[in-house]
Amino acid sequence: MSAGNDAWMNADFDRARTIFERAVEVSREAPSEAAGRISWRPMVQRSLVGVALSAKRRGDGSTAESAMAEFLRTYPGDVVDRTTFGPEAWKLYEAVRKSLSEQPTGRLTVSVDDPDAVVFVNERYAGVGSVRLEDLLPGTYRVHVRKGASPGRIYDAQVFGGTEAVDRIAFQAIQPGGSMRDDEVIAAADARGLAMVFTGQRHFRH
Repeated sequence: MSAGNDAWMNADFDRARTIFERAVEVSREAPSEAAGRISWRPMVQRSLVGVALSAKRRGDGSTAESAMAEFLRTYPGDVVDRTTFGPEAWKLYEAVRKSLSEQPTGRLTVSVDDPDAVVFVNERYAGVGSVRLEDLLPGTYRVHVRKGASPGRIYDAQVFGGTEAVDRIAFQAIQPGGSMRDDEVIAAADARGLAMVFTGQRHFRH
Protein backbone atom coordinates (compact mmCIF):
# COMPACT_ATOMS: atom_id res chain seq x y z
CA MET A 1 0.00 0.00 0.00
CA SER A 2 2.72 2.50 0.93
CA ALA A 3 4.51 1.88 -2.37
CA GLY A 4 1.27 2.57 -4.23
CA ASN A 5 0.72 5.76 -2.28
CA ASP A 6 4.30 6.88 -3.00
CA ALA A 7 3.82 6.23 -6.72
CA TRP A 8 0.58 8.20 -6.63
CA MET A 9 2.20 11.15 -4.88
CA ASN A 10 4.93 11.13 -7.53
CA ALA A 11 2.28 11.16 -10.27
CA ASP A 12 3.40 7.73 -11.50
CA PHE A 13 -0.18 6.60 -12.00
CA ASP A 14 0.63 3.52 -14.07
CA ARG A 15 2.86 2.13 -11.33
CA ALA A 16 0.35 3.10 -8.64
CA ARG A 17 -2.41 1.28 -10.48
CA THR A 18 -0.26 -1.86 -10.86
CA ILE A 19 0.52 -1.90 -7.13
CA PHE A 20 -3.08 -1.32 -6.09
CA GLU A 21 -4.35 -3.97 -8.50
CA ARG A 22 -1.94 -6.51 -7.05
CA ALA A 23 -3.19 -5.75 -3.53
CA VAL A 24 -6.75 -6.47 -4.68
CA GLU A 25 -5.63 -9.70 -6.36
CA VAL A 26 -4.05 -10.93 -3.12
CA SER A 27 -7.42 -10.82 -1.35
CA ARG A 28 -9.11 -12.58 -4.27
CA GLU A 29 -6.55 -15.37 -4.21
CA ALA A 30 -7.32 -16.06 -0.52
CA PRO A 31 -11.06 -15.31 -0.19
CA SER A 32 -11.71 -17.12 3.09
CA GLU A 33 -8.67 -15.50 4.70
CA ALA A 34 -9.73 -12.09 3.43
CA ALA A 35 -13.19 -12.65 4.91
CA GLY A 36 -11.73 -13.59 8.30
CA ARG A 37 -9.22 -10.78 8.58
CA ILE A 38 -10.96 -7.52 9.39
CA SER A 39 -7.67 -5.66 8.97
CA TRP A 40 -7.66 -6.55 5.26
CA ARG A 41 -10.93 -4.70 4.61
CA PRO A 42 -9.61 -1.10 4.64
CA MET A 43 -6.56 -2.19 2.64
CA VAL A 44 -8.70 -3.68 -0.13
CA GLN A 45 -11.07 -0.71 -0.09
CA ARG A 46 -8.22 1.78 -0.42
CA SER A 47 -6.68 -0.35 -3.16
CA LEU A 48 -9.91 -0.37 -5.17
CA VAL A 49 -10.17 3.40 -4.83
CA GLY A 50 -6.50 3.65 -5.76
CA VAL A 51 -7.10 1.63 -8.94
CA ALA A 52 -10.09 3.81 -9.81
CA LEU A 53 -8.30 7.12 -9.32
CA SER A 54 -5.07 5.98 -11.01
CA ALA A 55 -7.06 4.85 -14.05
CA LYS A 56 -9.04 8.09 -14.06
CA ARG A 57 -5.88 10.20 -14.00
CA ARG A 58 -4.64 8.26 -17.03
CA GLY A 59 -7.90 8.87 -18.90
CA ASP A 60 -9.22 5.31 -18.53
CA GLY A 61 -12.73 6.09 -17.40
CA SER A 62 -14.02 2.56 -18.02
CA THR A 63 -11.54 0.97 -15.59
CA ALA A 64 -12.11 3.76 -13.08
CA GLU A 65 -15.87 3.16 -13.06
CA SER A 66 -15.40 -0.64 -13.01
CA ALA A 67 -13.17 -0.47 -9.92
CA MET A 68 -15.61 1.80 -8.11
CA ALA A 69 -18.52 -0.47 -9.06
CA GLU A 70 -16.52 -3.36 -7.59
CA PHE A 71 -16.24 -1.39 -4.34
CA LEU A 72 -20.02 -0.90 -4.29
CA ARG A 73 -20.78 -4.57 -4.96
CA THR A 74 -18.26 -5.90 -2.44
CA TYR A 75 -18.95 -3.38 0.35
CA PRO A 76 -22.59 -2.33 -0.07
CA GLY A 77 -22.77 -1.01 3.49
CA ASP A 78 -19.68 1.20 3.22
CA VAL A 79 -19.16 4.50 1.45
CA VAL A 80 -16.30 6.39 -0.15
CA ASP A 81 -16.63 9.61 1.81
CA ARG A 82 -15.03 12.95 1.00
CA THR A 83 -13.16 13.20 4.31
CA THR A 84 -11.39 9.83 4.15
CA PHE A 85 -10.78 9.46 0.41
CA GLY A 86 -10.88 13.02 -0.90
CA PRO A 87 -13.26 14.92 -3.19
CA GLU A 88 -12.10 13.28 -6.43
CA ALA A 89 -12.80 9.76 -5.15
CA TRP A 90 -16.09 10.83 -3.56
CA LYS A 91 -17.32 12.43 -6.80
CA LEU A 92 -16.51 9.31 -8.83
CA TYR A 93 -18.11 7.06 -6.19
CA GLU A 94 -21.32 9.10 -6.19
CA ALA A 95 -21.56 9.06 -9.99
CA VAL A 96 -21.13 5.26 -10.16
CA ARG A 97 -23.45 4.70 -7.20
CA LYS A 98 -26.17 6.78 -8.83
CA SER A 99 -25.79 4.93 -12.13
CA LEU A 100 -26.04 1.51 -10.47
CA SER A 101 -28.90 2.52 -8.17
CA GLU A 102 -30.99 3.45 -11.20
CA GLN A 103 -30.87 -0.18 -12.32
CA PRO A 104 -33.01 -2.90 -10.70
CA THR A 105 -31.23 -5.18 -8.24
CA GLY A 106 -30.84 -8.91 -8.72
CA ARG A 107 -30.61 -12.11 -6.69
CA LEU A 108 -28.00 -14.83 -6.48
CA THR A 109 -28.62 -18.41 -5.35
CA VAL A 110 -25.62 -20.66 -4.77
CA SER A 111 -26.73 -24.31 -4.67
CA VAL A 112 -24.07 -26.69 -3.32
CA ASP A 113 -24.42 -30.47 -3.13
CA ASP A 114 -22.58 -30.56 0.23
CA PRO A 115 -24.51 -29.01 3.17
CA ASP A 116 -21.26 -28.47 5.10
CA ALA A 117 -19.51 -26.47 2.36
CA VAL A 118 -18.80 -22.84 3.27
CA VAL A 119 -19.75 -20.20 0.72
CA PHE A 120 -18.05 -16.83 0.29
CA VAL A 121 -19.19 -14.15 -2.17
CA ASN A 122 -16.75 -11.39 -3.11
CA GLU A 123 -14.43 -12.48 -0.29
CA ARG A 124 -17.20 -12.14 2.30
CA TYR A 125 -18.83 -14.97 4.26
CA ALA A 126 -22.27 -15.76 2.79
CA GLY A 127 -23.32 -18.96 4.58
CA VAL A 128 -23.04 -22.75 4.79
CA GLY A 129 -24.49 -25.08 2.19
CA SER A 130 -26.83 -23.41 -0.28
CA VAL A 131 -27.35 -19.65 0.14
CA ARG A 132 -29.52 -16.96 -1.46
CA LEU A 133 -28.54 -13.30 -1.60
CA GLU A 134 -31.04 -10.54 -2.30
CA ASP A 135 -30.84 -6.93 -3.52
CA LEU A 136 -27.51 -7.28 -5.30
CA LEU A 137 -26.23 -4.59 -7.61
CA PRO A 138 -25.89 -5.92 -11.16
CA GLY A 139 -22.48 -7.18 -12.20
CA THR A 140 -20.04 -10.05 -11.73
CA TYR A 141 -19.66 -11.71 -8.31
CA ARG A 142 -16.95 -14.14 -7.23
CA VAL A 143 -18.30 -17.26 -5.52
CA HIS A 144 -15.82 -19.29 -3.46
CA VAL A 145 -16.84 -22.67 -2.02
CA ARG A 146 -14.65 -24.66 0.33
CA LYS A 147 -14.81 -27.28 3.07
CA GLY A 148 -12.30 -27.95 5.82
CA ALA A 149 -8.70 -27.57 4.75
CA SER A 150 -9.45 -27.90 1.03
CA PRO A 151 -8.50 -24.85 -1.07
CA GLY A 152 -11.96 -24.83 -2.61
CA ARG A 153 -12.90 -23.35 -5.95
CA ILE A 154 -13.84 -19.92 -7.27
CA TYR A 155 -16.60 -19.25 -9.80
CA ASP A 156 -17.84 -16.10 -11.49
CA ALA A 157 -21.57 -15.47 -11.25
CA GLN A 158 -23.20 -12.81 -13.42
CA VAL A 159 -26.11 -11.04 -11.73
CA PHE A 160 -28.55 -9.05 -13.87
CA GLY A 161 -31.08 -6.56 -12.58
CA GLY A 162 -34.55 -7.92 -12.00
CA THR A 163 -33.48 -11.56 -12.35
CA GLU A 164 -32.08 -14.38 -10.24
CA ALA A 165 -28.74 -15.99 -11.03
CA VAL A 166 -28.44 -19.62 -9.95
CA ASP A 167 -24.99 -21.15 -9.53
CA ARG A 168 -25.15 -24.94 -8.99
CA ILE A 169 -21.89 -26.31 -7.65
CA ALA A 170 -20.98 -29.99 -7.44
CA PHE A 171 -18.57 -30.11 -4.54
CA GLN A 172 -18.35 -33.88 -4.27
CA ALA A 173 -17.17 -36.48 -6.78
CA ILE A 174 -18.23 -40.11 -6.45
CA GLN A 175 -16.39 -43.07 -7.91
CA PRO A 176 -15.97 -46.77 -7.08
CA GLY A 177 -12.18 -46.77 -6.61
CA GLY A 178 -9.87 -49.69 -7.22
CA SER A 179 -8.45 -48.34 -10.46
CA MET A 180 -4.76 -48.48 -11.35
CA ARG A 181 -4.93 -44.69 -11.82
CA ASP A 182 -6.70 -43.81 -8.58
CA ASP A 183 -3.72 -41.69 -7.47
CA GLU A 184 -4.05 -39.51 -10.57
CA VAL A 185 -7.78 -39.08 -10.05
CA ILE A 186 -7.32 -38.15 -6.39
CA ALA A 187 -4.58 -35.64 -7.26
CA ALA A 188 -6.82 -34.03 -9.88
CA ALA A 189 -9.69 -33.78 -7.39
CA ASP A 190 -7.42 -32.28 -4.72
CA ALA A 191 -6.14 -29.68 -7.18
CA ARG A 192 -9.72 -28.58 -7.84
CA GLY A 193 -10.88 -28.66 -4.22
CA LEU A 194 -13.25 -31.57 -4.81
CA ALA A 195 -14.25 -33.99 -2.07
CA MET A 196 -13.80 -37.55 -3.40
CA VAL A 197 -16.17 -40.29 -2.20
CA PHE A 198 -15.28 -43.94 -2.86
CA THR A 199 -18.18 -46.41 -2.95
CA GLY A 200 -16.04 -49.56 -3.12
CA GLN A 201 -18.50 -51.05 -5.60
CA ARG A 202 -17.81 -51.56 -9.26
CA HIS A 203 -20.32 -52.52 -11.96
CA PHE A 204 -19.30 -53.91 -15.32
CA ARG A 205 -21.73 -54.04 -18.22
CA HIS A 206 -20.51 -55.57 -21.46
